[in-house]
Amino acid sequence: MRKNKAMWKKFKAFFKQLLPKQAIPYIDELKTKQAHYQFREVMVSDIKELLQLEKIVYAGETPWTKSAFLLEFYSKQPHLYLICECENHLVGFAGIRLFGGDGHITNIAVHPDHQNQGIGKWFLEELIRHAKASGCDTVSLEVRVSNLDAQRLYRRLGFEAQKIKPNYYQEIAEDGVDMLKRL
Repeated sequence: MRKNKAMWKKFKAFFKQLLPKQAIPYIDELKTKQAHYQFREVMVSDIKELLQLEKIVYAGETPWTKSAFLLEFYSKQPHLYLICECENHLVGFAGIRLFGGDGHITNIAVHPDHQNQGIGKWFLEELIRHAKASGCDTVSLEVRVSNLDAQRLYRRLGFEAQKIKPNYYQEIAEDGVDMLKRL
């Protein structure tokens, strides 16, 4: 038990060294009639809010754990994770991992109170732009079969359904639609 505590303490100290000392500047803004949104890259210090937002967006579930976010953020695999804030509150996040000519969108979540404001579209366009600039040939993602609004948005941006992945979302026993956009 003591050995585990010592290892955990070293692990936490190591990751604290990697944290940015100051906030990452905003990379873009989106103004709507309802609000003013600011976008920036994710910092490790955002993870607690990411988990809280996941619970709101995914009906109490957290598809990604703190450990999953940490592994992704510190992965050597090229990636980009962005957040959207409104009045200093996290209202959305999205991420993409680049591998073998494909940019795979790993997450996209927008608080229900801020949906239909263009945030999801902004995230998708920025992730697609990043994949293209990085030399990817395709961008892929999975979406719940029941999430018809998201599927409509993805189709408007050029994604096409490839196949159904049975029971892809095991925690809720729902199939996923595998979607692909050629760049």
